[in-house]
Amino acid sequence: MLPITNALIPVNRYSRPGTKLKSVKGIVMHYTASNGAPAKNIVSYFGNLRLPANASKAKPTFASAHYSVDDISIVRALPDNEVAYHTGSSQGYTKDALSRLSTYPNNCTLGVEMCLDKNGKITEKTFQNCVDLVAYLCKQYKLTEKDIWTHIGVVGWKQCPLPWIQKPSEFTRFKQEVSNKLKPVTTPPPKPPVPAPPYKMGEKDIEKVTRFLSALWFIPIATTTKNDIHKVAESIRKGQNVPKEHAEKAILFLSAGWKFVDNATDRKEFNRLANEIRKAADLPQE
Repeated sequence: MLPITNALIPVNRYSRPGTKLKSVKGIVMHYTASNGAPAKNIVSYFGNLRLPANASKAKPTFASAHYSVDDISIVRALPDNEVAYHTGSSQGYTKDALSRLSTYPNNCTLGVEMCLDKNGKITEKTFQNCVDLVAYLCKQYKLTEKDIWTHIGVVGWKQCPLPWIQKPSEFTRFKQEVSNKLKPVTTPPPKPPVPAPPYKMGEKDIEKVTRFLSALWFIPIATTTKNDIHKVAESIRKGQNVPKEHAEKAILFLSAGWKFVDNATDRKEFNRLANEIRKAADLPQE
């Protein structure tokens, strides 16, 4: 959302009476009817209504809105807790407004002016900036998209905002987009971590261990031990997911061989191969 620029107009009887709102029951959307005029100009217009050019008229203009919005700015002219003259009506109000708002809707609504481009259109940027602002205000005052009104929806006769009267689906789209922003953001549950593939011994290390185990076969030992050597060798040849029992026996056989060598390099290699087997069996290394 764009930052809100405060450009509060002076308190005056024509555009900022200083009267406090009774509550905030709705947000009323207007259009400026001034092609190409940016938001700051609209706010200046409201402020200038206090000057003699208006005040000295037989029938001076009373008008204002809390916010004016264009492609690049959101400008606040009145505090949210004060009455703005944006839905006054000499012809009364709609039944819906009377039942849901009040007999004088200015005392319980916020007004938002949508600026027009040079062609008299509400641009998509202005539209989206208004969506952001109105969603923000709805959150602030615990409102929903059902509490968004058009000027004509309140008074029943004013052709405002004209672009939405000419194309009613735009007001429907506006309320839907505000509704979307009011929905709580749901964060999908984190995906379970993908388990790392089981460790696989290198082919050369597999060959070294299995050759060592094969050599043990020719030592005069019990048949049951030879059967163990065969099973262990078969597990080691796979190089991964080695059963814990087979890994421990393979390491035991390597340890026996370690005792018969005095060379530090050879002993270091026995230790390294033992740790490779431990990794392949998901056992802690030593």
